[in-house]
Amino acid sequence: AGAPDVRPGSRPEPAHPLLTASDPDDHPPVRAPGAAPAPPAGRTVRARSSAPPPI
Repeated sequence: AGAPDVRPGSRPEPAHPLLTASDPDDHPPVRAPGAAPAPPAGRTVRARSSAPPPI
């Protein structure tokens, strides 16, 4: 408990693989009645390779 929950992902593309890592918040905020919705908590980091993968 207390350790970050990092969820890796990937999407292969012919020229540039895209790698992602997300640490979604498992405890969404409690909204007061009448409060405007906010963007989801947590963050995602994306990295795209600038070179094609080795053959």
